[in-house]
Amino acid sequence: ADDRPDRPWIPGGAARIRGRLGDSARFYGQARRAFAGTDDDFARAYADCGLANALRQQGRLKEAESLYRSAHELYSRIEDGADLAYVDWGLGKIHLQRGEFAAARPRLNRALAAFLKHSEARGIVLSELALAQLGHAQGKTGEAERLFASAVARARRAGIHTHLEAFT
Repeated sequence: ADDRPDRPWIPGGAARIRGRLGDSARFYGQARRAFAGTDDDFARAYADCGLANALRQQGRLKEAESLYRSAHELYSRIEDGADLAYVDWGLGKIHLQRGEFAAARPRLNRALAAFLKHSEARGIVLSELALAQLGHAQGKTGEAERLFASAVARARRAGIHTHLEAFT
């Protein structure tokens, strides 16, 4: 927890979405250390994935990729399909950031399929937005526009602001 009285404590994910990437990484790092010696695979996977998200946002892609792979193994072990989809999405975003479009598409499509299966609205929106960015980068403007419009409409229907989250 953040023990400085001048800054209210907020969870790692909320810190990341608010653009407080250093705080987010610190919170998830604390959680990772706290659960490192336990057999709580979910907590370990959650901390790895959260820290990976913060590091990805900071441009620390190699470190983030390693943590996503650890989270992937743990979420697979406990058969947590919805959270595993966030890992696939994160790995897809890393590929997208690196310009590895051929590797990004299957990861993002896998994430989207899993989010649809689990009715995970935020994940569906994030995946559609990432696929829209990928489509645009590949010159598939029509596909990109359709995916973007679908994502924004879905977010509005669900009452979520995922389409505005620059730091997710």
